[in-house]
Amino acid sequence: MIDGVDGSKVPSKALPYTMNQSSKVIGCWRAHMNVLHDMVARKVQSKLIFEDDADWDVSLKTQLVQFAHGSRYISGTPQDIPTKSPYGDGWDLLWLGHCGTWVDPWDGRRFVIPNDPTVEPVEKRDNIGQPDMSPWEGQNGDNSTRIVFSAYGGVCTAAYAISLKGAEKALYHMSMTAYNAPVDW
Repeated sequence: MIDGVDGSKVPSKALPYTMNQSSKVIGCWRAHMNVLHDMVARKVQSKLIFEDDADWDVSLKTQLVQFAHGSRYISGTPQDIPTKSPYGDGWDLLWLGHCGTWVDPWDGRRFVIPNDPTVEPVEKRDNIGQPDMSPWEGQNGDNSTRIVFSAYGGVCTAAYAISLKGAEKALYHMSMTAYNAPVDW
């Protein structure tokens, strides 16, 4: 558990030189930077990070097993090759819970999980940047398909896993370079 941060108390010298955001956005950014900094300082190989208001699904363990198969497929790691992580070894960030994502237009690979009873009903899917589900759902589909894919971007940080290498990259790009966006963009 990591404490939240009151963004109004973060000194301007602790921000990227280009950051110009509200105190709420700065507080969220700083809290995530604190998690990543701690991870790098202690050389923690990976972390699973949940927002304090993330909804839990009782099927999370089963979903993560399926997601691991999908992650290994997307990264080109054969299922029978031993790795340090069940998700493969070549990943930086696994975006598990979000309110929108954009599919990488240069990567056509999809890991398809059909008939998943935990998939959000179609009428509840009002997320930003939804992937095209028409090959699996629609008039002839079951409308309960989950896909794992390489993302080009996303919104919200309800839940994500990050590797040590990913944490190092995120810390650099969101604090040492020109950065002026919420942490979950």
